[in-house]
Amino acid sequence: MGFGAQSLGGRVSRHILKAKRLKWHIDWLLAVEEARIVSFFTRRSDQRLECIINQAIKNSCGGKVLFPRFGASDCRSSCVSHLLYFGERSPLNGIKEVYRKVLENLPERSKPCNKKERT
Repeated sequence: MGFGAQSLGGRVSRHILKAKRLKWHIDWLLAVEEARIVSFFTRRSDQRLECIINQAIKNSCGGKVLFPRFGASDCRSSCVSHLLYFGERSPLNGIKEVYRKVLENLPERSKPCNKKERT
């Protein structure tokens, strides 16, 4: 989970690159040869949703914390970690469903695309 307030596209592109300066926790994890990105989800919002989504995924999909404070050193919600471990099983479909449900239940003010469409 991450919050890229400045440039969402730039943040995602940077994480996908293999050759980069190791700066963030995720950079160090992805520098491991066996590590790979399987999928990612993005969402523009005026709220920091990473903690809400992370906790919902942890609770619903049974993610375990192996490295406290990983990706959460600047967390304002006192999350134990923003990195979850699921073992050999792949909870991707469950994560997608939790992500969708969390975003559907946000108050209207936090939905970034709530402008009326032109007709």
